[in-house]
Amino acid sequence: MKTLTSALGFLLIASAQAQAVWTVQPDQSQVYFMSYKNVDIAESHVFKKVQGTVDAKGIAKITIQLASVDTKIPIRDERMKTLLFETDTHPSAEITAKLDPKWLAEVEKGTPKSTTLNATLKLHGQEKPIQLMVMATRTQNNQVQVTTMKPIILNAESWGLAKGITKLKDIAGLSSISISVPVGFVLNFASQE
Repeated sequence: MKTLTSALGFLLIASAQAQAVWTVQPDQSQVYFMSYKNVDIAESHVFKKVQGTVDAKGIAKITIQLASVDTKIPIRDERMKTLLFETDTHPSAEITAKLDPKWLAEVEKGTPKSTTLNATLKLHGQEKPIQLMVMATRTQNNQVQVTTMKPIILNAESWGLAKGITKLKDIAGLSSISISVPVGFVLNFASQE
């Protein structure tokens, strides 16, 4: 009887959470990307401002403020904002995806769950489908952390960013900057019941 009561209790909590709105915790989340210059020099960068929700119907919307790019070199941050992302006219990137609303709610502590999501990315005036392989893990504070299992490879040319990369290469006096960029994220969601 005790086991049945516990199981019913879990189902009621999971059902309530499945109807909840999940909100990204910005101070515990980040989107990161790698850049490669002069053929074999790799560097990691982050966007500091990420917002997002998963609503009760399972619609996920994640917004990345491109002006929050942090490369640890202020002049390079400014150049990326103005020459590459052109944040005056394209201030943000947005990922939208549909997932089963129960998926986040049913993640148990110590038992990661993975899935593949068909998503849409809006970036630099372009909108294209992308595929996300993600894993969700329940944290100690009852949040759910969603991370990319493998990076999303974005080709700068496909997103209208190749000219910006050429400008960055020329102004920095580099022999090359790769136009293929691996991107990933760590997003912590809290349930807003």
